[in-house]
Amino acid sequence: MKEMSKSAATDLELVKAIQSEDRFVSEKAFNKLYKKYHDSMLFHFKKFIKDEQKLFTVGYEGQLIESFINLLLKENVRVLCDIRKNPLSRKFGFSKGRLSKICKTVGIKYVHIPDLGIESGKRASLTSVADYNVLFDEYENSLTGRSEFLREVYALLKDEGRVALMCYEKKASMCHRHVVRDYLIRNHKVESRDL
Repeated sequence: MKEMSKSAATDLELVKAIQSEDRFVSEKAFNKLYKKYHDSMLFHFKKFIKDEQKLFTVGYEGQLIESFINLLLKENVRVLCDIRKNPLSRKFGFSKGRLSKICKTVGIKYVHIPDLGIESGKRASLTSVADYNVLFDEYENSLTGRSEFLREVYALLKDEGRVALMCYEKKASMCHRHVVRDYLIRNHKVESRDL
């Protein structure tokens, strides 16, 4: 049996690390792997994924950047639509600059629409589900003033087919992205799924 080259062995190790999510893979290693393999990986994923138009919602709470990106690739997401007001994060890979570069590396378009975000001050004093529901009701009532930005999301969905609305919270029900999703479902009859 032919011995594996050092480069191939390193690449295999990186693939295994990303697949198992057992350990952290550095950004440099992650980018190297995806630059080398992203075309074949996307081809592989596309063979098994339906290509119909779909709106996803996704939160990065509790995720490593590698598993987050893998999730998007597995669902054939073409656009990651960041609807955080302030796209900054102490979590590696999730601030706007770094996240947009990583997305570009793997063939996903990154779009930030801050006007669909909620001011962080409005979240500061939330302590109960009832508080969140009041916030989401207020946010829903404000959507008529945000119609230009909702049209932008719908245009991305029409043009690109598979779009993921992104914010921080793991559960869509605890995040304003579910209000945006519900608006688009009601007004445009889009298919949707929370990741």
